[in-house]
Amino acid sequence: MVVSRFIFGGKSKIAFAITALTAGAGAATIATSEDPATSLKLCTTVPLRLFRVSLTAASIAFWVI
Repeated sequence: MVVSRFIFGGKSKIAFAITALTAGAGAATIATSEDPATSLKLCTTVPLRLFRVSLTAASIAFWVI
């Protein structure tokens, strides 16, 4: 019981609250924009592309011959 409180303590609750607030703010921003479909598309594709580009850049930077 003590171990589970230590592992799943207050930090996970704070992380969940931050995630929920961020997702809510993003959803509100998309919903109140002039063109919600375009905003949703940008908010879903840009982070994925940024992640792929950063992986590619890291693989090029750390490529050892």
